[in-house]
Amino acid sequence: MFKYSLTIVSLAVVCSTPAGAASFSGARAELRGGWDRTTLNLSYDDGVDAFSTSGHKSGLNLGAEIGYDAPLGTTALFGAYAGIEGATTKDCSAVVGNDEACLKLGRNFTLGGRIGAKVNPKVMVYAKAGYSNGQLRATYRNSDDSTLDFSDHSNRGGVHFGAGVEASVGPQGYVRAEYVRTSYKGYHYGASGVAVTLDGHRDQALVGFGMRF
Repeated sequence: MFKYSLTIVSLAVVCSTPAGAASFSGARAELRGGWDRTTLNLSYDDGVDAFSTSGHKSGLNLGAEIGYDAPLGTTALFGAYAGIEGATTKDCSAVVGNDEACLKLGRNFTLGGRIGAKVNPKVMVYAKAGYSNGQLRATYRNSDDSTLDFSDHSNRGGVHFGAGVEASVGPQGYVRAEYVRTSYKGYHYGASGVAVTLDGHRDQALVGFGMRF
């Protein structure tokens, strides 16, 4: 998926306006999306049934980002960004007997910084890192005793880091492809004899198109 994303960026470089060096500095806004894979580790204990499981699920991601980049010398840049995104990622599975557990990703906010370097007048590579705040929705259905059903959602903070390549398209546009890994703080729930512990991370391969102002 990420190799395919890099191909899109490369084609954009070939088709972009050849005259003059691109400006990678200034305010920007973009739409972005791609592949999202979440890995979760879950443990559950209600005094009757107890289990631990780990798995992953993939889905689609769609979001938007705004940012500002400033030059550091002739080839380096430093920038800050903020974004919001959502994903279709959801996983439901049988756990004990006919009991079912479901996990679904909600919205995710990002805030961070990046540092980049021009590899030619129209292409920049960069590394990024920052804070994430994601929402996770969890449900558990006990087939024998509905009083042991569980449903909750939680907003969890975490950190993300990644790397990518950005190429100019025309005088103000740009395309990019990047990989991002996010690790969230563990979630713990305990009430009415039910104890749930959940932690995990997500991997994303994303492409974006934006404009500078």
